Amino acid sequence: MAGVDLLFGPMLVGVLLNMLLYGVMVTQIFTYYQRYSNDFAWIRYFVLYLFIVETAVVVVEVGIVYQPLIIENGTTEALVFFPKLLAGDSLLITIVSVPIQIFTACRIKVITQSYILPAFIGLLSIASFSGGLLVSVLVMLHSQFRDFAKFENAAIVWLVCSAACDVLIAAGLAHALYSRKTGVGAIDGQITRIVRLSVETGSLTAAAALADVALSLLFPVQTSP
Repeated sequence: MAGVDLLFGPMLVGVLLNMLLYGVMVTQIFTYYQRYSNDFAWIRYFVLYLFIVETAVVVVEVGIVYQPLIIENGTTEALVFFPKLLAGDSLLITIVSVPIQIFTACRIKVITQSYILPAFIGLLSIASFSGGLLVSVLVMLHSQFRDFAKFENAAIVWLVCSAACDVLIAAGLAHALYSRKTGVGAIDGQITRIVRLSVETGSLTAAAALADVALSLLFPVQTSP
C-alpha cells in the first residue's frame, strides 16, 4: 500500500495550485464585469456559471484532502478508501472545461466560417466529458485505492481527449485570427496582439493538459497491497 506522501502529496499540491488559479480567475471575472457591462446577457450569465462551478470545484478539492489528512488522520481508512468527494471532482472539472471548449469552437467557426475544426473540437470535448463522467461513476462503484486500475483507462481517455482539444483550440484560434490580417498596419497590429494573447493563454492551457496526461502515464498510482 502506498504511503501518505504518495497518495495525498500530489492531491495537496494540486489543490494549492488550483486555489491560486481560482484567485486569478476571480480577479479576471471582477474585471470583466466592471469593463464589459454591455456584453450579451447570455455571455455574462455564462461567466457567472463558470464562477459558481469553479467555486464548487475548489470546495470539493479542499474536502478531498481535508478528509484523509484531518478527519481520518492516522487511521487505516484514510489509506484504504477514496475520499468521499473524489467522485465529484472529475465531473465538476468537465462541466467547467467542456462548455469553454465548445464556446471557443463556436468563436472559431464565426471567424473561419468553417465547421471542420470546430466539429473536431466539439467531438473531442464530448469525448472528454464522457470520460470524466465515466471516471466519476467508476470511483463511486470502486471506493478503494487498490481499485485504481479499474478506471485508469477511462481517466487516460478523459485526459488525452481534453489535452488534444486544448491543443486544437490553441492552434486553431491562432491560425484563424492570423488569417484575418487585412494588410492595414493598425488593424494587423491589433490582430497580432490578439493572436499573441491567444497563443500565450491557449498554449498554457494545452501545456498543462499535456503535463497532466504525461504525469498520469509516467507515474501511475501504485496502490496495490
